[in-house]
Amino acid sequence: MKRFIWIVGLLLTIGMVGCDNPKQSVAVYKDNLQDLKGRDKAEVVIGEYKGVMPCADCDGIETLISLHADNTYQYSSKYLNKSDDVFMREGKWKLDGNIITLDGVDYKFKLGNRILSQLDLSGNDITGDISRYYVLTKN
Repeated sequence: MKRFIWIVGLLLTIGMVGCDNPKQSVAVYKDNLQDLKGRDKAEVVIGEYKGVMPCADCDGIETLISLHADNTYQYSSKYLNKSDDVFMREGKWKLDGNIITLDGVDYKFKLGNRILSQLDLSGNDITGDISRYYVLTKN
């Protein structure tokens, strides 16, 4: 019995020594996570994404989104075999988790592995067979 109490005491002591200030640990972890996210944003998010989105009355909408490190974007779209006009938008973008919002654009995009998937107007994933047509690929 003495041996059991000694082992329990030893384990409790090791457990208490292993604990430091939890608030400090969380703060350090958050700082490291923010640094990592900053690198991920520069390496993963920044760049040009392009593709052809579906169109009800044309052959598709050629779409290009350029996301810049200063959180600005350029968005261009051209309706194929309907018009030679290129529609341009510029503004600020923001990343919330893996969702990218472009100021002035109705749709949001979900960040994937070198892709942006357009979400529906409610911010939900587009599902079914057509979902593969709502994807922009990073150059």
